[in-house]
Amino acid sequence: MTPERTTTKSGKKPAKKRTDAPRASAESPERTAESIANDERRLASGAALVIPGVTIVASLGVAVVMSAGPALLVLAAGILLGTIALFWASLRTLTGDAPLPEDLEHATFDTSHDALAERKKMLLRALKDLESEKAVAKIDEQDYAELAATYRDEIKDIMRAMDTSIAPHYAAAEALLEKHLAKVGLAEEAKAAEEAKAEADDTESDDAESDDAESDDAESDGTEPDDAESDGTESDDATANATESKAAAADKRACDACETLNDADAKFCKSCGKTLSPVATATGDTPATGAPADVDTSVDHAK
Repeated sequence: MTPERTTTKSGKKPAKKRTDAPRASAESPERTAESIANDERRLASGAALVIPGVTIVASLGVAVVMSAGPALLVLAAGILLGTIALFWASLRTLTGDAPLPEDLEHATFDTSHDALAERKKMLLRALKDLESEKAVAKIDEQDYAELAATYRDEIKDIMRAMDTSIAPHYAAAEALLEKHLAKVGLAEEAKAAEEAKAEADDTESDDAESDDAESDDAESDGTEPDDAESDGTESDDATANATESKAAAADKRACDACETLNDADAKFCKSCGKTLSPVATATGDTPATGAPADVDTSVDHAK
């Protein structure tokens, strides 16, 4: 007897419950050229490390188990295998089947920029040599001016070309910098520093505007306090100098013969050596100490 099949009210068979088993995706991602190149590099680096190690270990094992002769043969076989692998990798790199090392790839990317930099260095060196030749009079002024202008124009063009070549990388460099700062936890500090700098610039600009407004107001009022203060200072200095000159002249005595100024307590002229006339006091009397020498001589003759 066959078992009766259960049906639902609608006359349809109940659907069987199936467990959803994990399935591998039918569509695998395509391997890009970069991933293939990375695999090639990893394989090459692994072979460069594995072949020498296996050769040394195998030769030592053969030497312990058997003798030195078979060990040398194993070592020679490993060296030969490594040499063949090296030449094979070089041949594949030359034919383009294998990717270049990362360092060489970066070097090829920077070839144009390096060529511009070398050209700039060469022109700067030529300009310096030209100045040296001008200094020793090997070249005249007109030729020097023409050649120097040509070199400088070419250097400017090279610098513009260098800036143009690296301009597309500015955004990527800024993004990498922000990512690094965020990674090390310095992004907030850098942002705060930029905000503080912006606030300082705004404050300086406001101060400058206020100073300009004050100066404009002073000019409109017709007052120049700084000039007035400077004029007053100059007049005070002139008065002080005049007073000092008068005091110095009052402390001097003029010789009647040669009109040379001498000190107030001098008795003889420092220029001609003649006796100075006595200085009159406020009462009009001459001091006894300042009596001229000819009076003393006449008194001696009278005696």
